[in-house]
Amino acid sequence: MKLRDLLDEFELDWAQAASRIKQYPCYAMLDGAEIVVAGKGNDVTRAVAYSMLALNDALKTGPKGVHVTLLSPEPKLFPTEFISQREDLTVASLDDCTVKTADYVVYTGMCNQKIGDDIAQWTQEIAFADKVLRTLSAISMRRMILLSDYRAYGYSDTAMVMSEYEQLPPKEGLLNLPDTALIRSIEALCSAYAKQHGFVRTILRSAILIGARIMCQEDVLTRILTAVLKGEPLELCRSRYKSSYIYINDLLTALLFAMEGAPAGKVYNAAGNQATVSTGELTELLYHAFPNQADIRLKSPQDGQAPEIRAAAISDAKLRYYGWAPAVTMEDLLILKIKSMQEDGGTFIFNDTYEGKLTCVQQILLSFLLEIDRICKKHGIQYFLAGGTLLGAIRHGGFIPWDDDADVMMLREDYDKFCRVVQSELPENLFFQTPWTERRNHGVFAKIRINDTIFATKFTSRLLDMHNGIFFDVLCHDQTANHPLAQKLHIFATIMSRSLVFHKWGNTPIKTGGTHPYLCKAGTVLKRILPMPFLEWMQRRCLTLFARSKKSAYLYDGMGRNIRRGTFPKEWLGEAILVDFEGYRFPVPKEYDKYLTYLYGDYMQMIPVSERRTSHAIVLMDLGEYSGFRLSDE
Repeated sequence: MKLRDLLDEFELDWAQAASRIKQYPCYAMLDGAEIVVAGKGNDVTRAVAYSMLALNDALKTGPKGVHVTLLSPEPKLFPTEFISQREDLTVASLDDCTVKTADYVVYTGMCNQKIGDDIAQWTQEIAFADKVLRTLSAISMRRMILLSDYRAYGYSDTAMVMSEYEQLPPKEGLLNLPDTALIRSIEALCSAYAKQHGFVRTILRSAILIGARIMCQEDVLTRILTAVLKGEPLELCRSRYKSSYIYINDLLTALLFAMEGAPAGKVYNAAGNQATVSTGELTELLYHAFPNQADIRLKSPQDGQAPEIRAAAISDAKLRYYGWAPAVTMEDLLILKIKSMQEDGGTFIFNDTYEGKLTCVQQILLSFLLEIDRICKKHGIQYFLAGGTLLGAIRHGGFIPWDDDADVMMLREDYDKFCRVVQSELPENLFFQTPWTERRNHGVFAKIRINDTIFATKFTSRLLDMHNGIFFDVLCHDQTANHPLAQKLHIFATIMSRSLVFHKWGNTPIKTGGTHPYLCKAGTVLKRILPMPFLEWMQRRCLTLFARSKKSAYLYDGMGRNIRRGTFPKEWLGEAILVDFEGYRFPVPKEYDKYLTYLYGDYMQMIPVSERRTSHAIVLMDLGEYSGFRLSDE
């Protein structure tokens, strides 16, 4: 049983976060690792264990994967059926621990656990921590990671942002936050066991932790989020002092860096992306995200009155230095948390995407599509919805809710015919962009753009003398060889020719992540020497190498981003059927299931909720007279 069969989409998002780290250098070092996760069985313990198991589901570490042993007094942390079907998971109590050696031991300590003022609870927590550490110390391990949190710093009536080894004087810090002493005592106990038994311990301190289906130990924050969820008014004290927050996704990725990537034996802080804010900033973010629900009023505190949120602002610069980067912003973590509390059953999307212009952009793209459909019908040109547009049609009956572009695809004969007739068919406000209609453009496929608008990516924003209007992509799938070796050579030649054109256009060196460094250097020299018209001729020659073949039974996405996925049978783009898309009917391949599986694998699985922003990094956008455009307005 995989995690996606057990968890909802919000839980799955944070469970898989550690398996989605871009350019994490140490996945291979975890292959075959024995990982022990120990704790009281709270939400953090559960999240850590799920996160390690998700590495196996994603096949991220290697053929052996990791094995997780969970030591907890809570027997129902995982469903019995799940445990019985996972060979990579062992669940046991502390008293029944049989692990002799482990690569990594993660003890979740008091991280995100509520601590009351009852002295009896303190003694119980210390006794439990001592039992856990005695059990874990008998294991021969590479390193231990203790999860702690911001309460180790106490609370300061200054605007200080705390680094890992900074401490406040007792009168300012340790004595005015009762649970600080307990947090520090467990950290000290862990360090003492490490010294006595000769293992390496790393401490990872979390900011205020927020997560879907994760208990928030800060009662005040729970009260704030609940008030926004219910649309109830709330009054808080204004404060200029800031607190740091972190979404559970980022704590779990920070843990992976604490295990491998950052030096062992240190103390690290982990806070979210732009997530150190005052009470006033917190309420403004909530109002921006939920303007119809957030009714939080700030009042001036009375003399000597402490603010409701009493937590340290912490610096995580040290862990960032070693490559960790939190992904979820403060506003997004609040949205994710509250949306997960609503449980309305709908598809989650960030409502503020593109500053509220996403619906307008999608309406413009739909009008593009209708115009292309009209032209193709008039001239007998066969086309299909492509890429994310095809996926949206099948999975959503329209645009993927967070998608900001649209594509159609054609076979070579239809594509060339379309390029010949389209300019005479387009209305005056649209521009057909190819290297032959605009000298500054060297894109490999055609685009239709709207005049007097700007929709520039990070790359094209450097080329503002080129048409950068809102665009619709028109792609071609070309024939390739039938023999596997010839197919690979054809794809390689296409990639190289496209790379030469693209990097000469952008005046950038050719790189492939270091896989072929000498080939990259040679290509960089070639693209400087050879003129652009010759490179573009070579690119087109590669794309159309098998265009005249009557026996070719395979196609490839020579123009698109899926070129490295290889070839697929030509028959998949043979017959077309009509499907619903935003209330209209458009053609898709009859074999769309096979084609989408080739593109996306299990294409009915949506991307993680925290990543449901738009697919293009648009850095300059001006919709001009089309702002607020609706198709019905025509």
